[in-house]
Amino acid sequence: MGWKDEVKVTLEEEQLGELMDECLAVFEGGEIREEYDTAWVNFVIEEMVDSFYRIKKLIARRKDGRKVVAEMFKIIGKDSEE
Repeated sequence: MGWKDEVKVTLEEEQLGELMDECLAVFEGGEIREEYDTAWVNFVIEEMVDSFYRIKKLIARRKDGRKVVAEMFKIIGKDSEE
């Protein structure tokens, strides 16, 4: 992956992370749940919150994975641009 691809991935992950934070702020707060009183809707809200957290964890893992790969390339003496 070249540096331009890396910048694009980083920007995409940053924007996705920000979106997930905004969604969590809306759905984790009690205000949205107060508007709905059915068990099914509240269940779906919980599932959505869980999904937002899973996406945030995935973003972090991808970043960590790229760091590990970059370190491995340094150790074996190869340029990750190849």
